[in-house]
Amino acid sequence: MPAAMRWLLLAVVLLTLTPAGAVALGAPVGAMTFKDIRYLPRTLDDFGAVSAYAFVFFCSACPESEKALEAFAASEAAYRGHGVQFAAINSGDTDSIRDMAWQTLQREIHLPVLKDRDTSCATAMGVDNFATVVVLDADRRLCYRGNVDGFAAALDAVLAGATVAVSETAVAGKPITAPADPKAEGEVTWASDIAPIMNQHCVSCHSAEGQGPFALTSYKKVAAYSDMIAEVMTEGRMPPWYAHPAYGEFRDDRSVPASDRLRVRQWIAAGMPEGDPARAPEPVLRDPQGWAIAPDVVIEAKSMSALPKSGFVPYQYMFLPYEFTEDTYVQGIEIKPSNPKVLHHGNLFFTRGGLNVDQAKDFLTGTVPGGMPSVLDSGNAWVIPKGARLCLQLHYVTTGKLESNRMSVGLRFARGVVNKRLYYKNLDDAAFKIPPHDRAFKLVSADTLAEDATGLGLFGHMHLRGRDMTFYAYYPDGRKEVLMTMPNYNFDWQLTYRYPPNAYRFPAGTKIECVAHYDNSAFNPYNPAPEREVPHGEQTVDEMLNGFFVYTHDAEQLNLRVDPNSGHAIEQVAANN
Repeated sequence: MPAAMRWLLLAVVLLTLTPAGAVALGAPVGAMTFKDIRYLPRTLDDFGAVSAYAFVFFCSACPESEKALEAFAASEAAYRGHGVQFAAINSGDTDSIRDMAWQTLQREIHLPVLKDRDTSCATAMGVDNFATVVVLDADRRLCYRGNVDGFAAALDAVLAGATVAVSETAVAGKPITAPADPKAEGEVTWASDIAPIMNQHCVSCHSAEGQGPFALTSYKKVAAYSDMIAEVMTEGRMPPWYAHPAYGEFRDDRSVPASDRLRVRQWIAAGMPEGDPARAPEPVLRDPQGWAIAPDVVIEAKSMSALPKSGFVPYQYMFLPYEFTEDTYVQGIEIKPSNPKVLHHGNLFFTRGGLNVDQAKDFLTGTVPGGMPSVLDSGNAWVIPKGARLCLQLHYVTTGKLESNRMSVGLRFARGVVNKRLYYKNLDDAAFKIPPHDRAFKLVSADTLAEDATGLGLFGHMHLRGRDMTFYAYYPDGRKEVLMTMPNYNFDWQLTYRYPPNAYRFPAGTKIECVAHYDNSAFNPYNPAPEREVPHGEQTVDEMLNGFFVYTHDAEQLNLRVDPNSGHAIEQVAANN
């Protein structure tokens, strides 16, 4: 009997035995949409033509599902080259997309991982419990639904065009439940509840003066975007923050508390009442032409940069017309383009002769998507040496029309007594080639601290194939610590993760390690050419690994009083001042 006829007969039998509303084995599943680790909506079509699909449902609150996930992932290697698409689906209502990405990364599982926030994918495949594995054939007919122990036999049968002998088995995982109805016990209004949340978390970007594409500064504007706001807040996409909360404590954490996220959803469910407009606090907005750091000196480029309509623009190196006549101590740096949309990122160095720059010593700071001006705590400073000039390394992008831009740099000189200079470890690698279609190419770079140090912060940079980055500390006593992890790195939001003052101390001999993975597969929607072997390179079609560890030397005591009008040292003061 032809395989198609066997499937038709099986579907008829199963439909007569399946309760109304359930998904019948042998029947095709409906259309499904889920989110990937980059917060993008995806469908099964994004996997291309395959011979079969295999999915496992998991969440952090179900230990059985995590065991099933590991066993499922371990089976994937046996089916490579057979056209089987494996993927893990997270339907846990308390797991964010960042959580979901970390659950697989910490187990070194590099399958595509998908978020089923409203459990619609579980419903489409008739899955009621976590730890369930589902097998679909090439036509997306449901061939197996059950525990991880039985799916391989079912998958083998599907690939062979044979009948699946055991198509459904019992699963011990916890029940999958849809997100709870966000009803509030009391009244929730824009004026009293939502406006303060918007002002605290959103309007710094979403205002006429900010980088956001629309404003969120009034009741009408927030109500118009309410569904989008609820979605991006619930999944953790906005405000952008990629450090997983389980590791490290950082200043400027943009994560919205769960209570605020729930409040927004409750407000929407209640019909978005405005309340008394007079009670709504006014948003604090910044002058778009102003400077965040109140600089003491602004250095402007001599000329405008002219940019073409399209194509790649080679990195430009621009010397600024300012020479430092003395060693200068700086506590704030802000890099400002006149046309922000054309500058992807820029790095600022000092140099005393051409472009011969040592990044570990001469790098100052940079500007990146989503980044903020660099400001140091009292007592710490960048030191720009006598005779140096500033140089900008600029990565421009084209917009489809002729553009121009003029760069400016603002410096705020140190105040009071400076004790310590800034130091960097740039954990990098330039000697790699990412194989075509490799979905989890791994790079590791490390360096050891020669002196006792206090950590100031971390920063990671990769390009379009960058998937995740994790920093580790290996202490002399044998301990290993995760300092910070970005399990779903985003090229468009490269943030600096600053430690609280004096919170993280590292003894001499501590090894700081940076581990990163790159997704060169076709499933990466930003990948320009998955069939290409990717080398190190400055353009975004190539790749980079830069993991910055920023610190001060504990033993260093400069004890210099600095003139706030010039940034020059006035005198050396007693060590106890």
